[in-house]
Amino acid sequence: SNSHLQDLSSLFFNTITPNKNNSNILVNINIDLYCSYALEERISVELWRDLSMLTQSNHLGSVIASGGLTIPFNFNYLDTLNTNSVTKYYLKYQLENNNSLQEMGLINIQTNSNYGSSNIILREI
Repeated sequence: SNSHLQDLSSLFFNTITPNKNNSNILVNINIDLYCSYALEERISVELWRDLSMLTQSNHLGSVIASGGLTIPFNFNYLDTLNTNSVTKYYLKYQLENNNSLQEMGLINIQTNSNYGSSNIILREI
């Protein structure tokens, strides 16, 4: 319910141990976003590997008030690794603002204790 950067590294993540030292990892993200309840309440999503941000998608949602939008959001990222040790991928997100004080962000996430439709799928290629 705030516009601070939300770190999901301990809640919504996936890990992979590549077989080779120079593997490419295809990261497939399927998430549901809830935002745009009031004016200028968009959301930005960042993909992280360990301690490095890989990419970001900014200002998702509508700039006009919609009473809340649920947005299915899917994206793929091809990452090149130089290691064969355990590698963790996770998301961070940030609301543009939250003047409406409504709860918004990533919804329906799949965790060890919660079944949801959002997930992170990793493939070594």
